[in-house]
Amino acid sequence: MDPLNSILGAAKVAQGRFSFYVSLQLTSVLAPGVCVVAEVAFLVSRTSGAKVVKGLGQSTVLVSLIAALAVLAIGYVVGYVCRELGFKFVALLERLPPFRSRDDPSTALAELVGPVRYGEFLEAHPYLAALDEEGRRSGERRWIGGYHRDSLTYERFVYAKTWLKNHAAGFSVDSTESEINILTATLVPIGLGAVDLTVVTAPRAWLFALAALLAAVLWTVVLGSVLRLRRSERWESLRNLLLDHSMRRAIAEYAPPPETTGGTPA
Repeated sequence: MDPLNSILGAAKVAQGRFSFYVSLQLTSVLAPGVCVVAEVAFLVSRTSGAKVVKGLGQSTVLVSLIAALAVLAIGYVVGYVCRELGFKFVALLERLPPFRSRDDPSTALAELVGPVRYGEFLEAHPYLAALDEEGRRSGERRWIGGYHRDSLTYERFVYAKTWLKNHAAGFSVDSTESEINILTATLVPIGLGAVDLTVVTAPRAWLFALAALLAAVLWTVVLGSVLRLRRSERWESLRNLLLDHSMRRAIAEYAPPPETTGGTPA
């Protein structure tokens, strides 16, 4: 392979990864964090009578700039913590019997394409073949990245996801990962938004009931989507890896087109 093309290819991959990381941090950490800071400021202003916005409006440009940077910095930290709390709550839900995933993507995939095709797929990926050996077990069961439970299923997921990112970006499941992170990061802002709703006017019983109902409905929808997407991400990563393998084989086995001379086949 041409060294220049290798360098350009590596630079393109690195640029794509950095862009994905930045967009993920902006949408699932910074934006929810700033939202939480604003919700807390609104709650404080309504309950204590402090005129936060009015005070900032009367400050100098320099003070306003410093305040904006402080909000961004605090918002990033708060957003990161909120997302971690969200993933922790999702992980606890996944341990409950009604939400526990019982399907192994590798077993389902083998049933889908048949043992022969799946065996050929494993031959091309020795690491996956090793994980499928009889009696193979993962190490200590512990919480790891994204609060996934360490298991053979997780090891297959990580391998497939890493392969797709490095060698088949068109099959990557990055969009699903982004959606999971964004939705999980909204759990705390939704709760604080419901609390803010109760202090918009004088305390009323119907307002508390409405806020609790809205929070419950939104949490139910968001958590249902997150649980579904986490199962889908594990399945799609392995399925897409098999698609990549099948398409590479199909391309290699296609007969080259006949050479043409003067517009007609030779």
